[in-house]
Amino acid sequence: MNNIPDVALTAEVFYIVLAIATPGFIALFLAWFFYLLGKRLTTRPGVPIAAITQEGRVKVRGKAKPVKRGMITPFFHIPCVWYASTISVLRIITSSDEDGVPTTERVWNPIRTEFFSGYFYLVDPTGSVRVSPKGSKMIIENRRKVDTDRFLHHHRFILEHVRRNNIYLPRNSTEEDHHLMFEEEWIPSGDDVFVIGDAVRGPTEYRPSQVPFTIKNIGKGMTITDVDYGKLPDRSKKHIKNSLFAAGIFFGLALVLMIILIMFW
Repeated sequence: MNNIPDVALTAEVFYIVLAIATPGFIALFLAWFFYLLGKRLTTRPGVPIAAITQEGRVKVRGKAKPVKRGMITPFFHIPCVWYASTISVLRIITSSDEDGVPTTERVWNPIRTEFFSGYFYLVDPTGSVRVSPKGSKMIIENRRKVDTDRFLHHHRFILEHVRRNNIYLPRNSTEEDHHLMFEEEWIPSGDDVFVIGDAVRGPTEYRPSQVPFTIKNIGKGMTITDVDYGKLPDRSKKHIKNSLFAAGIFFGLALVLMIILIMFW
């Protein structure tokens, strides 16, 4: 008869620990899911470029090559085949909550955005195809930004861009009404790129290896990604780390609770 309470106690401990550890199992599943999602994004194959023989949706993969000598980004002068640059100004919004307590919110408002609207080439061992990224949805991992609370004399190209376009810079970091941030994202020349889009006929530059198609309409739910083969995107890595961190916390709590219950129940 004295063993019955011990059995019941063991069952209660088991279910309590299991209830606490369950979110950990869910977090582990999410980490596994994000890993497979990121791996699929970086390793899914495309058709050979030479296999594009008719109009329609295609999935191709190759190295991004610029037209002629290519271009450089306006702020950081990085060689690329595509870029987007944004200048944002910091706005301090003051408001009051329900109790009348004043609150402030820092909001970055874009004041000037520039996208490269030309085209580049995608090259694989079978040939090359022209890609028009205008209006595309992209997954871009190469991103850099700097704001004016730092000393911009270390960024000569930004200062040249500012002077050339008559952009006002705050005299010091306290001028928050004109606090600026310079952001760029780009696809470097030579990066492995996966493109999903619509192949339409022409134009070509009469290169022997170039197929007579241009990939367009990438913005209609399509993506361009500049991640390398076998490397997970930063977003996937961040999701995986967060999930593993949550799993560790819940499993740790479950272990501590189990030890406490066994020792003191």
